[in-house]
Amino acid sequence: MANVVSKPNLKRGNDRLSAVDKFPELPLVMPTQITDDASSESMQTPNSSRDIHYRTTRKSPFLPSLFNRFRVLTGAEPDHVTTAYNMLRTRLLQTLNDAHYRSLAFLSPTANAGKTLTAVNLSISLSREVNHTVLLVDADLKHPTIHRYFDFTPEAGLDDYLTNDEEIENILVNPSIPGLVLLPIRRSLPNSSEFLSSPRMTVLSDELKNRYHSRIIIYDFPPLLACDDALAFLPNIDACVLVLEEGKSTESELKESVKLLRHHNLIGTIVNKSKTPSSRAY
Repeated sequence: MANVVSKPNLKRGNDRLSAVDKFPELPLVMPTQITDDASSESMQTPNSSRDIHYRTTRKSPFLPSLFNRFRVLTGAEPDHVTTAYNMLRTRLLQTLNDAHYRSLAFLSPTANAGKTLTAVNLSISLSREVNHTVLLVDADLKHPTIHRYFDFTPEAGLDDYLTNDEEIENILVNPSIPGLVLLPIRRSLPNSSEFLSSPRMTVLSDELKNRYHSRIIIYDFPPLLACDDALAFLPNIDACVLVLEEGKSTESELKESVKLLRHHNLIGTIVNKSKTPSSRAY
């Protein structure tokens, strides 16, 4: 389970987060612990076909077995899982649309909170909406993992764009999901925060956001308290959400993360792997 909240209200217990509220509860079934386009898609309007054409973007097959292996939404997952992500999608879309935000960063205080899987599944859920497309960017230059959830090996990545001037259209991957494009990383890079704060990344973020006005860009970053990578790039992003793990994320970690994000637009938190049962089953 997971809950989405706007402001944390912590209950003490060994400093571990045991519950949060201040926002209507959202049940979200999450996995057990997992170790861890711009130029190619045709313009899409609310009245256009849902089939998006990828002229140069590499395509990767999307397998139903990915749900059983990685808990990635495939259409074969139980109904309550789909419903939970759809509820999360709707709430985030309302916030993004009201504020005219188009780019969103997924953050967590520490590793293994389920942040990347949440970003992956929310991107898939968002891509099922007919009024926009989604670009999921792997921004973890230290330990890139987005491609693993879709079970492919990148031929080129964001690292090649930053170090070898590779063209973005040669990096993007369509995982055979209409409306979704991935920007993966092929290999990790040293001095990652310097790359993320570089003028080349600023130009890229503007290009990704402004070329298609119906696009939502989701960024997956390294843990917030482990390095300064996310903070180096957040000025280029409209808003961010913080993913926590119930029973493991601590009050002090949350407070430190919120303090670091005080000059950025934190629109809410997701409490992951929640053991609090939902009272809203229907």
